[in-house]
Amino acid sequence: MSPLLALLLVAVGLLVGAVATAAFLSSERDMHAPAKMDLLPSLDEDFTPPLDPDVLAILSALPGIPIVIGRQDKVVRAHALANLYDMVKGDEISDPTLIEALRKVRAEGEAHVAEIVIPAGKVLGQAAIHLSVRAAPVHPGHVLILATDMTEARRVEAIRRDFVANVSHELKTPVGAINLLAETILENVDNPEIVARFCETMVKESERLTALVHDIISLSRLESTEVKDPVEVLNVLDVVAGAIADVSELARQHSVTLVFDESAEEPPVWVRAYAAQLSMAIRNLIDNAIKYGPDNATVQVWTKIEGGMVRIFVKDEGPGIPADQARRVFERFYRMDQARTRIAGGTGLGLAIVKHVALNHGGTAEVVEPENQGATGAVLALNLPLVKELDPAQDIQTQTVQVGAQIDAEGEEN
Repeated sequence: MSPLLALLLVAVGLLVGAVATAAFLSSERDMHAPAKMDLLPSLDEDFTPPLDPDVLAILSALPGIPIVIGRQDKVVRAHALANLYDMVKGDEISDPTLIEALRKVRAEGEAHVAEIVIPAGKVLGQAAIHLSVRAAPVHPGHVLILATDMTEARRVEAIRRDFVANVSHELKTPVGAINLLAETILENVDNPEIVARFCETMVKESERLTALVHDIISLSRLESTEVKDPVEVLNVLDVVAGAIADVSELARQHSVTLVFDESAEEPPVWVRAYAAQLSMAIRNLIDNAIKYGPDNATVQVWTKIEGGMVRIFVKDEGPGIPADQARRVFERFYRMDQARTRIAGGTGLGLAIVKHVALNHGGTAEVVEPENQGATGAVLALNLPLVKELDPAQDIQTQTVQVGAQIDAEGEEN
């Protein structure tokens, strides 16, 4: 082999080796280099990344009304109620409060809280709606607005404010009267006749104050979510008979005849109830009929079973309740006749207690329209669910009820 050919072969070998080495190194680089993110577009100012499925699942589970806003302040996702309440229109925010909240979140990068009131009538058949709104930055490029319906909470808060105001007003009257009477007695300590007369009035005012405080405490306990009294299976007929016996003295003072109108063959009517609450509610119904009806009258009490409920009716012979006031008689401190209430000595809470006892037992309290439109008097009803199946394991002691017994004005049974 000539020296020239040998030199040529060596050069070719070196070239092939160099190419192979370069290919090997290139392959090693590609294996260890990070993967190129070709599927993720660049995040410029106009791009809003899509919501992850997990994020969508969380939004679906959130209570309230969620609204998701993208980078261009466009609505990416919104609850159906957001459109119904005109909070958004299409992909635009339409509520000024939400626009301001979004602007602050964008500017400050922190959560912002606001409130929205949807005016009454905006949504057909609904009163004003109160929404608590919280806007906060979340997923890159997104702002979450979560509106929570606070209407019921605001209503309860308003009721409690009114209740405190009413209680304060109601307490001022007897307390002020007792104070004035005490001052008068001190000024006339040498006049036995005046002292005796004003002491008698003071006793009545103190009794009224005691009754008011007692009813306030009872109503507060009924509204409490913690009921510690045991639930018992009771025969409604026994409870009614006991309530009538409890108010017989008041009936005698007003010369009122109490009639428990039931068939002697009527079997026991079982309900699950808080014994003290149920007895108090029936007592209050009869007490109300005695106090607000005329003297020398008759108050009728009877029961009726309808549609899985037992209805306890109490009818007086008073002037009746106008249709436009029928719903309000169970409100706290509502009185149709202020003068009559003062004379009767009522606290204005008796029927409110009846309503709350009914609610605590899954029942209702109502004013019943008389079948005879010309009839006088008011008929109030307490409706309670019956026990569907009596548990034989329950320790139930039944009492013999003399159904149909009439308690006359002297408190004797005939």
